[in-house]
Amino acid sequence: MPQVSIIIPTYNRATYVTMAIDSVLTQTYTDYEIIVVDDGSTDNTQEVLRPYMDKIHYIFQSNKGVSAARNTGIRAATGEWIAFLDSDDCFHKDKLAIQMNFIRKHNLTICFTGVKVVQIAEVYNKNYSIDEEETETRVFADPFDLILNQETCPKLPTMIIEKSLLVSMGCFDETMKVAEDTKLIYGLALNEKFGYINYPLTIVNRNENRNGLANSCSQTASKYKQYHLQILNDTYKRIPKKNSRNFKRIQSMLGHYLSLDALDQCLLGNYTQARSCAFKSLQMRGHYKSYRRALFVLLLPWLVKYVRNINQNR
Repeated sequence: MPQVSIIIPTYNRATYVTMAIDSVLTQTYTDYEIIVVDDGSTDNTQEVLRPYMDKIHYIFQSNKGVSAARNTGIRAATGEWIAFLDSDDCFHKDKLAIQMNFIRKHNLTICFTGVKVVQIAEVYNKNYSIDEEETETRVFADPFDLILNQETCPKLPTMIIEKSLLVSMGCFDETMKVAEDTKLIYGLALNEKFGYINYPLTIVNRNENRNGLANSCSQTASKYKQYHLQILNDTYKRIPKKNSRNFKRIQSMLGHYLSLDALDQCLLGNYTQARSCAFKSLQMRGHYKSYRRALFVLLLPWLVKYVRNINQNR
């Protein structure tokens, strides 16, 4: 039975999926299995994967979305640990070895790493050398110190997590079209300590033309903000008030997203909803920019409406 199960969800990524698989097959850590969940691809994904069938566990299912594909992979996994990799991203050759060593050394259940963001056409070397002794590592007893830092905010493709913990959390919310990984990570942060290796052991593609499973809704920024608002609101309700520092930090972020939603709703002409969001934002006692945005919606809606009409008439 393998120690680590690497789950690769894919949808119409025939051009790139073998690159992701190859980055796992060249790992210096070898106690793993690869589970590729094909979420109803209509391109030639099955054909390009045929030479790999003896090296992977391939699962085909009807199109249900990335969360369902990941959950299918989790159910099929036999490893004690789970790692995720999008089908156009790559692992550094030492990723699993470095993370598993760090996990065992500190008795962790979750570990993240840094990322290297590239364009898919960019020529890059996923085998760059790493001095493990010089690599900055840290255990966050308070994971919100990691999550709320824009520079270190953890990304799902960098994570290794104990399978039993992931299952106890209910895995991924299949009703969410975006930000499902953010919801999971925030939920974990309420109860677990996070390990973090501040080195780019995962290479993430962010091509402008990227489309498919994991990014099918990424162009809808307003939808992402709505889901993020939902996640923050849930975290705000669940976080212990005795932890006043994190309570205030989440409260401030919630105020920020509420003020953004207030402005969005005002621009859409939903003035009742806009006022409601603006009032809620003011109650969060957040950053002055959130106050300013909320007051702008409450006191000068006519100006927002004027700008909206100008944009519509262009």
